[in-house]
Amino acid sequence: MVIDFINKIYADTNIPDLVPGTSGEHLAEFYTACSRGLRLNKKVVIVKPDRPLNHKVYDIIPEGVILNIVKHSSLSGIKARIILWIASGFLIKYPKKHIYSYLRSRLNKIVSKMDNNANKCVVCSRFLNFLKVYIDAKFFNKKQYIDKKEISEGVSCKLSNVDITYSQKYLRNIGVDFNKKIVCLHVRDHINDTGGYNRRCSIEQYERGIKYLESKDFLVIKIGRNSETKYSRNSAVDLSFDDVPHVIQIYLISICKFVISYQTGVIPLLSYMFNRPLLMANVVDPVLHYPIKKNALIILKTLYSKNSMKEARFDEITSGRVTKLKKSHCFDELYYYEDNTPSEILLSIKEMINFIDNGFKKNDDQLFLRRHLQEKNTNILKDKKDVGVYNFHMRWSGGEFIGAGALCAWYAKKIRSEIESYSN
Repeated sequence: MVIDFINKIYADTNIPDLVPGTSGEHLAEFYTACSRGLRLNKKVVIVKPDRPLNHKVYDIIPEGVILNIVKHSSLSGIKARIILWIASGFLIKYPKKHIYSYLRSRLNKIVSKMDNNANKCVVCSRFLNFLKVYIDAKFFNKKQYIDKKEISEGVSCKLSNVDITYSQKYLRNIGVDFNKKIVCLHVRDHINDTGGYNRRCSIEQYERGIKYLESKDFLVIKIGRNSETKYSRNSAVDLSFDDVPHVIQIYLISICKFVISYQTGVIPLLSYMFNRPLLMANVVDPVLHYPIKKNALIILKTLYSKNSMKEARFDEITSGRVTKLKKSHCFDELYYYEDNTPSEILLSIKEMINFIDNGFKKNDDQLFLRRHLQEKNTNILKDKKDVGVYNFHMRWSGGEFIGAGALCAWYAKKIRSEIESYSN
């Protein structure tokens, strides 16, 4: 894993509040560090883990950033990790500026062996897992872990010429037509999350949308990993299997017209890194997964109450109650989600195409919902009624900046009408 830790020290901010444990967190740290390094005009030194979740992450080129990747097992890497291990405990317990200064000086000595221009380095490495125990038990008053503002204004990325040439040859060999407009489709059809984190959805729900895209001369390519079955539609290409090299999927995202994904980390982050428009369907949390860049849209799964067998109110979803139930593992007793319907997905795909053609302009309903969700998040972070809810929002929400994207216009109109009906 990579963590944007010393980077935050150099930027005179506080340390993040959790240990990265997924490929999405991994990628977020990499991209945030590179983006901040560019903004601060500093080199970025990354301690590469022994077993990274995706080796190709380290081959992505952040434009305008001088990147130095150090092996996890190297002497410099070991020294940096030891300093970070000590620092993590002290900075949580005693967040004092003199400690920052001391650590900066120590780390400068370490990275000076890696780079001759050490005073301009942003160092990234990993926390130890014990820190999460401490963090989960207390209200954490530090900076949000996911810096959505940094990601929103993040550095543009590209692949090397070698990776581009390899990917093009691979895709031509399997019959991909580069004359068509490519849409990358990512559907989680292999894991069924529990406890309210239900991100699984069926490819069949996207069938009408796929047919529409094909009628408009788009080529749909299914990406991802670990798919249970191969998508059998002849006019689409299914590359969502482990034997497909990681770089192929990264390349496809870098060149596609737009990406269709769900509530996950890696694919949306890659779309942000390569600045590709993004549509996220079947999202379960409108605040924590609000689209970060201005060229992104989301629609939500429908939440139902098991007691009333009716659709839950939108303010129930955004009040923190649902998050609290998820953290206490009681969600499945009271609620369940239904996937977006084929009609909803088709409508959203049509809107996405218009959204791109119109320069990502938002209407009044979309702007209203963004302000509403920002206010809901601010209230949760201000009230601190529940440590689990607070820390979860501190971790993922972006704080005062939840994102620059929008809910789909048709969905925003529906939800605004609902909010105004029970507000009056």
